[in-house]
Amino acid sequence: MIELEKVSKTYDGRTALKEVTLQIIEGEWLTILGPSGSGKSTLLKLLAQLEKPSAGKITSADGHVPRGVLVFQDGLLFPHLNVFENIAFGLEVKHLKKTKIREKVEEILRVIGMSGFAERYPAELSGGQAQRVALARALVLSPALLLLDEPFSSLDPLLRSELRQFVKKIQQQLALTVVFVTHDQAESYLLSDRIALLLDGVIQQVAAPFKLSQAPRNLAVARFLGNYNFIPVELQAGTLKAPFGRFAWTAQNESGRYWWALPYTADVSLAADFSEKTNFRVVRSAWDGEHWQTEIDAAGITCLFYQNQPHTAGEHVQLRLGAERGLLYENLDSDPRLSF
Repeated sequence: MIELEKVSKTYDGRTALKEVTLQIIEGEWLTILGPSGSGKSTLLKLLAQLEKPSAGKITSADGHVPRGVLVFQDGLLFPHLNVFENIAFGLEVKHLKKTKIREKVEEILRVIGMSGFAERYPAELSGGQAQRVALARALVLSPALLLLDEPFSSLDPLLRSELRQFVKKIQQQLALTVVFVTHDQAESYLLSDRIALLLDGVIQQVAAPFKLSQAPRNLAVARFLGNYNFIPVELQAGTLKAPFGRFAWTAQNESGRYWWALPYTADVSLAADFSEKTNFRVVRSAWDGEHWQTEIDAAGITCLFYQNQPHTAGEHVQLRLGAERGLLYENLDSDPRLSF
């Protein structure tokens, strides 16, 4: 296990990472999820020992912290070397015998399904093939820690899906410890054993994918995940007062003002209300390939819900809430987009 203890990194007075404390468990796929500029790539550089922490320390149980092998977004293959030579480069730096180098390169080419591509040059490869070679160049070194810096982001959707499935399969087969950086939530959910959400250089939450998506630790995490309607409410004596109605609330929260984070996927049903006295009106309903995304105006607040059937713009509807009632967060955010 590798442990980061209050690790910070500054560049010319600008703080990229702020007292990051994190454990990397042997054999796991850990994803660092966050927006651009959050410090994800800086964290990878520290693990690759390309940078040194400004404060804090990185340690391991045996006292030896492995130098992570980093695979970049664009692969960075040497254009003047063929596939075999690109993969063999790190082994040659280690001064292995030529027979051993050939044996290891041929083996990894079989693993990535590119045995017939040894003599090709990077310019003759597709994007997916080039990324496989970049990955092979890292894997052939038998890394104790594999670092992936958004290696799929420049690929088209189909190729992206195929390659990430391939990389996950390799990780499981070889029991690799992987730290993967991405800003793509769906990708992080599909690949990860755990996700560390990094915002403005601070680790906000570390959790399994399902727990992260279902129980964001705070308002900042819920807002980044983006799958919630944020509704200003007041809680008094077990009653949640929203601008568009009152709801029973049995959870043990103190009375006060909150943000009610109601998931798009909440147990909500919309039914036509022919009385037209309801506070809910359909703004639009559109098919996203899996659900009908139905946007409603609720007493001046726009809410989005995933539905199994379409609704007509302008239609008045009733909103029924089931067991899923969302999450309450203290009203501590000054962002005008979430103001009362």
